[in-house]
Parts: sequence; C-alpha cells; structure tokens
Amino acid sequence: MSSSHPAAVEALLTQWESRNPGTPVRAVVVRAAALGFAPTPPGGNGTADYLRLVSTDPTERAITLYVNGLRLTAAGSAARKVAATMPGAVVKSRDVQLPFGTVDPFAALETFRQVATGEIVAPAGPTPVRHDTGTFELPARLLAPPALPGQEPASNRRPVVLAIVGALVLLLVIAGAASGGVGGALLMLGFIALLVGLAAVVVGRARWAFIASRRVGGIVVAAGLVAVTVGGVTAPPTEPAAASSAAAATSTATATASPTADTEAAIAAAEAAMLRREAEEAATAPTAVSAVTGLLSDSATDTAVVSAQPATALAALAAVVVQGRAPQTGYDRDLFGAAWSDVDRNGCDTRNDVLARDLTAETFKPGTRNCVVLTGSLADPYSAKAIAFLRGQATSAAVQIDHVVALSNSWQTGSQGWETAKRTAFANDPLNLLAVDGPLNMQKGDGDAATWLPPNKGYRCAYVARQVAVKVAYGLWMTQAERNAIATVLSACPNEPLPGGVVANVPATSTAVATTAAPRSTAAAPKPVPQQAPAAVAPVPVPVPAPAPAPVPAPAPVVTGAFANCTEAKAAGAAPLYRGQPGYQDKLDRDKDGVACES
Repeated sequence: MSSSHPAAVEALLTQWESRNPGTPVRAVVVRAAALGFAPTPPGGNGTADYLRLVSTDPTERAITLYVNGLRLTAAGSAARKVAATMPGAVVKSRDVQLPFGTVDPFAALETFRQVATGEIVAPAGPTPVRHDTGTFELPARLLAPPALPGQEPASNRRPVVLAIVGALVLLLVIAGAASGGVGGALLMLGFIALLVGLAAVVVGRARWAFIASRRVGGIVVAAGLVAVTVGGVTAPPTEPAAASSAAAATSTATATASPTADTEAAIAAAEAAMLRREAEEAATAPTAVSAVTGLLSDSATDTAVVSAQPATALAALAAVVVQGRAPQTGYDRDLFGAAWSDVDRNGCDTRNDVLARDLTAETFKPGTRNCVVLTGSLADPYSAKAIAFLRGQATSAAVQIDHVVALSNSWQTGSQGWETAKRTAFANDPLNLLAVDGPLNMQKGDGDAATWLPPNKGYRCAYVARQVAVKVAYGLWMTQAERNAIATVLSACPNEPLPGGVVANVPATSTAVATTAAPRSTAAAPKPVPQQAPAAVAPVPVPVPAPAPAPVPAPAPVVTGAFANCTEAKAAGAAPLYRGQPGYQDKLDRDKDGVACES
C-alpha cells in the first residue's frame, strides 16, 4: 500500500484541528497514513465531523474507514465483518463502531491493512478470521485482557458509572426540590450542569456524559447558567415545613422533566448554529497549499519554519532575510574573479577539484600531479543518470560545474556590495559547486527554487538544503516565492540537515537553537540578519563571534601580450591559460581542451 504525502496530511490535520481542538484524531490519522491509508476530508457541504481513511492501492481490497474524535467506524462489507470480531466493537445496523475507549485504534488499523493486502481474509460473520491456507486468529494485542477475579469487563463499566452518576444527580435534585421547590431543583440542576460543562471545557470532553468536545461543554455551561438564573428567580424565600412528601415528589418530577426538556432544546439549537458556523468557516477558510502555484502559502510557510526541528534546513530558513531581488544592473562574471581560480592553493583549479570530488573511476593527465581530470563517470544528482566524462573541446560540455546559487542570483540578493576577494571565494566555494548534467545546467540558468528544481525528485531535498546553507553562510537574502518553494520541498523531508557543516543562527522565536559554525577556509561566513519576531517584544539574538577572515588570493599576473611558448608563460606566472583569457593561443593548447600550458 502507498502512503499519502506528509505535507497534504499535515494540511488536512491542521484544518481539522482548527475546528476540532483537543481530539486524538492526529495520532490515528498519522498512523493510518503510515500504513497506507489516504486521509481525505468528507464530501458534501463540509459540516461532517469525521475524516475518511481509504486504502490507496487499486490492486488491493477496497477498505474505507471513518474517524472522528471518539471512534473509528467501518462501513464497507469486508471492513464491517472484520470490525465485528474485535472486542469492544459496537455493531450497528449499517456500520460497526470501534470506540477509542474500548478498542486500540492502532491495532485496528493494522488489522484493516492486513485485510486490504490479503494477509487476512474477511470472515463470513463475527467469528475469528480464517485464512485460505490455515487458521489465523486475531493478534493477541487486539484482544481485551481477561478480567481479574471480581472485576467487571471494561465494556460494562460505562453503564455502571452512568447509573451511579444518575442516582447522585437525582438525589441532589430531590434535595433541591425539597428545600426550594421547582426553583430549588432548577438551581441544583444548573449547578450540576455548570460543573460538568466546566470540566469538559478544561479537559476537552466528558465521554461519560456524552460530551464530545469543548464546544458542547460550553453549551452545557450556558444551559447551566440559564437554569441557575431561572431557579434563583422562581425559588421561594422559605419552604412550608408541613409540605407533604407527595407534594415534594410531584414537584421533583415536574422540576426534573422541565429543565431536561429545556436543556435538550437549547443544546439542539446551539448545535445547529455551530454546524452553520462550521460550514461558513469551511467555505472561507484559506488552504495551506495554493491551488495556482502548488506551493505553501506565506502563512503556512511561516508555521512550518517556526515549528521545524532545530539544526534542520527547514528551521534555518528563519535565518534568511526575505525581500525582493535587487536590479541586475552592473552584473559581470568577471566581477567574481578569474574563472576557476586556485583559491585553496593546492595546485589545481577549482573546476578540476570539483570533477575529482564528484566523479568516480577518474583518470588524470600525466605530469599534472593528479590535477587535470581526463575521464570519469558522474552519477548526476539532477537527472539520476550516469554520464561519462571525456575531456575535450567537443565532449567536456557533457559535464558542467553548476553554481547551486547562481552568481547572477547572488548579485541580485546581496553580493554586489561585497569586495572582489569575497566574490571570488564565493564563486569557488565547494559548498556552492556541483558537477552535473550539462544540458540541465544550461536549462537552470540563474533560476532559484521558485523557477527551477532538478527533475530527479529524490534529490530536491538535498538541493534546496544546499541553497539554504549557501545563503545562510554568505548572508544572502531570498524572495518570498523562493522561500515558499523551498519550504514546500522541505516539508516532505523535515529532518533534512544543512550540508557542509553550516549552522544557522535563527531568531529566538524559532524552535531551532542558535549556535555558531566554524569559519570555512574559503570564505568568511557572515552573520545573517535575523527576521523580526512576530511577538510583541522582539527577542535579542544571541551574539555570534566574528569568524576569522579567509585568505585573500594573490592577484593574477597581468598579461600584456602573447607568449612565444609555455616556458615563457610559466616564467611570467600566467600559466595555465584558459580560452578567452589574454595570452591564450591554440598552438599552446596541445590537447585542445581549452586550457593551455597546464603541465
């Protein structure tokens, strides 16, 4: 059986809990989704108080269950036959109810899953389930434990409790009627209703009194106030001492019948009004996911970020400022330093460093001290395909090095105010670089997560987490659309961590804990600007020590003309020479790979 998308399940539960607070439905629905049932809202005008749980695999036996704050309900033929075998089940004419108070809902869901997958065959009637190839009794965890000596079964306790409570109420009403007549009985009933209703409002429900939610408890409180008010007005100041027992009994019977009828009428009217309000709220309530963009709304994104677990990429979104893009005016690739500089001073340019990191079975050009990669195999994260790399003017473009946060995107989100040394370090930071499929890299261009995501859906969580890490490490901002897109992806993998050892300093309103990351060797990770907390009093962010500055790369030698040979280029400190740079000549590039004088 397949499972529902976690984001869709969470959105459905959030809407349910806004209308039905304090019920155990979340735990049951989450368990059902994990077992392969698809939670769906009820049809009709939106006034129903239940959710449907439907088996999702069309090859399996169709099983449909209904869940609300009190019980699971099995309505289909196969589901009813199985449900009827469970201890504590309540068999009705059209369905079988499994109250949470007497039936373990998790065990019941597991049994229904086994029926849907064919592991258990539905019985012909309320008898132990039989399998085609042998005998299969219901699992022991679904059976009620045997009663201890002198102990009544759990299913018989509720009627006993109701009988005891009813007797106490009757005695109190009779006492009130004896002391104050009809008014005294009303006063006593009103006080009892107030106590029961207040208890239901505090706890969330009072099942023994058939109060299923706080709203119904509030209605009972209101009815109790009405009864107390009416009883106080109608109660006589004194009671004649010679009142006969027959008159007292008649007064008690009248007082008992009248407020009960009035209370039931008030409850029925209040419930009808509540259903109308719920229908109106359901019609106007905003959805968590936009039907136009398919992304989380702004408010749903804020909720997901604030409630995320600490040290996750989703929680780290709180450390990234949200604002519109700056103009692209003035952008030039040369402002980010020479292409593929050797910023870490290991003797290899950044492109070959990334190829050596991301390729497997790689071979190197002789005489380059395992620097220049000639061949290798790439497990492309963007397409999930294997791509063979072969250095050459006509073949090298099959594998390209992608800036996860594009340079032009960074220009519009904060980098145009940096010094050249920092932009050079950013352009060559391994955290922001991946060897990927060349055509897909060209397709992406300078797009962010709101406009482009890898076709390989299995890599999207890691992809957007890396974008968040880069923007956190360098203090870049993002647009609201980009933030919503990243949060939508990460809501399906809420535990995805930040890569590269980056740790976000999030505002205090988030559940993530603000800590300090060790400075990277290639760039100083600037302290991000925290977002304004929505609380009335803005918390003060935890101060972060300034990281040590990264080493500034030595300036490239100035090339004023052509070189006669590679010896002259190396003596001038200009080697290697790249196609398009001053001094590059085809005669110096012997292997025609676009890099001259590289060995």
